[in-house]
Order: sequence, then structure tokens, then C-alpha cells
Amino acid sequence: MVSCAFAKVKESQRMSDEGRMDQEEADGIKKRCRVVGFALQAEMNHFHERRVSDFKKMMQSYLKQQILFYQRVSQQLEKTLRMYDNL
Repeated sequence: MVSCAFAKVKESQRMSDEGRMDQEEADGIKKRCRVVGFALQAEMNHFHERRVSDFKKMMQSYLKQQILFYQRVSQQLEKTLRMYDNL
């Protein structure tokens, strides 16, 4: 979509240089293309921020679950060790 917009800007500038389009119209196309570019950049920034946030939450959840798992393993090992005291 953006590459099409930039191609349209180049084409409109070429047409303006050749006198087949008013410079004002070419400038309007360029302005709309910049708006599209800024909107795309905003979407990409938002996506990146969400990705970082989601990854952080996922890793925190994973690590908490790992801690709980190994605590249970440790408790089970301690329980088994105490069983040998009673032999």
C-alpha cells in the first residue's frame, strides 16, 4: 500500500514536471502520501509496543510457573529425604 502511494507521488511529480498536472494537485497527493506513511508508522509503533508488553507478560508468567514447579520438586525431594530418617 505504501509503495503504491510512493509510486503515485513519483508519477504525480513527473506529470507535474511535464505540465500534465497542476503542482497544487501533485502537492496534495504528496501530502496524502505522508499521512499514509505516518499512519503506517503509528501502527507499527503500536504493534511493537504491544509485542514487547505481551512478551514481558508471557515470560513473567512462564518464570512464575517454573518457580512453582521447582518448589514442588524441592518439597517432594525433602519429603523423600525425611522418609529415610524413619528407616
